[in-house]
Amino acid sequence: MSKVDAEEPTTDVLDEDAPVDERVSHPAVPHSTPGESAARGKAARAELPRSAHAGWEPGPSRRDPITLLESQA
Repeated sequence: MSKVDAEEPTTDVLDEDAPVDERVSHPAVPHSTPGESAARGKAARAELPRSAHAGWEPGPSRRDPITLLESQA
């Protein structure tokens, strides 16, 4: 996502959870449109297709998850 230019107008958001004397106004976070989100998703899928997820193997130093849970019990 691109950084908001200083010239571009922004809507400030007040941190209402902060104590009154510590409230600071923060610039609003820009949100992408549904079309932009879909385009990012398609680009990510082209880079790493779903079929590539099936080839995952744990690293050689990965602990057995059952043994790990039993040791924590």
